[in-house]
Amino acid sequence: MSKFQVFATPDAPAAFTLLDMGAGNFLVEKAALLDQGFEVIGEPILALDACAAAHAHQLNLANPSRPYGSPGTIGLFHYILLHAPRLFGKEKPPRY
Repeated sequence: MSKFQVFATPDAPAAFTLLDMGAGNFLVEKAALLDQGFEVIGEPILALDACAAAHAHQLNLANPSRPYGSPGTIGLFHYILLHAPRLFGKEKPPRY
């Protein structure tokens, strides 16, 4: 999963741009957008690609009570795969 930061102008918050925070030139592009009058909108979004991040941001604009950038079904599937030995193994973690 990648982290995407959303930028928009105060005049038109529905027109936004995304930057991949893992890109090598993220800080340079962020500085250029901030110089042009863009503002950082919300927290970074965790998504598989830019299209999924844009969709998550648009859903948040329509329903602000929705958890921002929350992982969907694919994120849950990845979590289960990564933690399956601990979750479904014979040895249970000690309970205190």
